[in-house]
Amino acid sequence: MNGMNWKLSGFKMAMDVSNHRSFIDWGINRDRYLMFELTDEFGYNPSALTDDVNRTRTKYNVSLKLYEHDGMLVKTISKWGKLIGIGSGGFMYEQEGQLGTYFAAEGIDVFGVVNYRTDVAEIRSLSEILR
Repeated sequence: MNGMNWKLSGFKMAMDVSNHRSFIDWGINRDRYLMFELTDEFGYNPSALTDDVNRTRTKYNVSLKLYEHDGMLVKTISKWGKLIGIGSGGFMYEQEGQLGTYFAAEGIDVFGVVNYRTDVAEIRSLSEILR
């Protein structure tokens, strides 16, 4: 629901669904980073985004990829997922229907609580993330 207040707690280290739910390997210097990428959806994934911007109605998966600090791809963490709860404080990404991962706009304390208001509750089309 748009405009909803979210309260999150019980944080843990970010997990990697592609590696049997292990922690993400941030590298020796802990300087790797994550980035989303749109990939073509060829099957039936209900969380795929519709291209309503170019009006092609093409469907895209939102994958999550891990990169070295120099931009070299390390691996795909999640081949597909659902973007949910986007707001000024951060957003959630559900990795392959299994792991909810919160991305904060600012650093958070793993023992803390985060409160934020969602602008978009569940993303279904590209125009909702290209605002």
